[in-house]
Amino acid sequence: MLRHDNQDLDSQLKELREIIYHSEHLWGILSRNKEINLPNWYLGAGCITQTVWNWLSGREALMVLVALKKRRKMLVNA
Repeated sequence: MLRHDNQDLDSQLKELREIIYHSEHLWGILSRNKEINLPNWYLGAGCITQTVWNWLSGREALMVLVALKKRRKMLVNA
């Protein structure tokens, strides 16, 4: 199923955007970062790598929002 090797850079970037957009968790983080308003946050490379690997290998996405949701609740309830 890994059919994406040897693509040109533009094709790889297009596919990366598609993978991120279709990842409920990853896109959720990126699309809500202003709303959540966490200072000094970052999205680790491992999260992106695992998302891409899961997509390319047909595996289920891993839950990556648990800590972010807990942090958001703490900020809202403060």
